[in-house]
Amino acid sequence: MLNVEYGKILLFFIVSILFIFVLISVGALLTKDSALVNKKKPVECGSQLFGSGKMRLEINFFVIAIMFVVFEVELLVLIPWILLLKYSYFFSIGPVLIFLFVLTLGLLFEYLNGQFLLN
Repeated sequence: MLNVEYGKILLFFIVSILFIFVLISVGALLTKDSALVNKKKPVECGSQLFGSGKMRLEINFFVIAIMFVVFEVELLVLIPWILLLKYSYFFSIGPVLIFLFVLTLGLLFEYLNGQFLLN
């Protein structure tokens, strides 16, 4: 009885491997060589590369990315609070208002220091 079950599993793997090889073979036969030449050219974001790969990036790009991640995580902190608001309104409104106040202070600090301006 166990041999029949193992046979089914072995047959499944053999058919799967044969199917993969058939798909790869058909893909290789139908592919044009000119398309492969274009795919091997280096591009970035759909445009041709220019300049050296060792160019220095402005720090503002990294600051904006870090601020985006921080505010996304803080939004994820607020979602469970919103869902549980109907159960414990009076006990949770104070800490969340403090949390939002500190978040607003951080946003104001970043704005006043000019971190939102990309030259």
